Amino acid sequence: MAYRKIENWDEVIEKIISVLKIGGTLTEACSYAGVDRTTLFKKIKKDDKLATKIEDAKEFYRLWIKQEMYKIFIKLKDEGNLESALKHLQWLAERKLRDEFATKQVIENESDKIAKEKEEVLKVLVEIAKEDDKSKNKKRKGKIKKSNK
Repeated sequence: MAYRKIENWDEVIEKIISVLKIGGTLTEACSYAGVDRTTLFKKIKKDDKLATKIEDAKEFYRLWIKQEMYKIFIKLKDEGNLESALKHLQWLAERKLRDEFATKQVIENESDKIAKEKEEVLKVLVEIAKEDDKSKNKKRKGKIKKSNK
């Protein structure tokens, strides 16, 4: 995007807010408004009211989505499709309200799995060795008692 002096910040902000209110990203909003993201962030740093406006626009979208999800849920529930309603809500929530509803996945590193498996094997081997030592000690004690007789 070419650098240019922004003549009418109010118009730019209005465009950005309009995109955010329908769920657009800041990148999309800046592109639509014809302003570079870096320029916007510099402007936000200087203007607390602008930062608040942007957060309010994002919150407006989150609340709107929740309201729409509720409407969909009620409609599907009333139609007797409770399972379908719940799946639909989960799908929407995970995609549109990621911060609140995304399913978190913990991906275990392959080397961590191998290390844990090795550790378990070692524990088992140690237990076997201890049992083996106990049984050898019992045999020795038995031999010692026999030889003393």
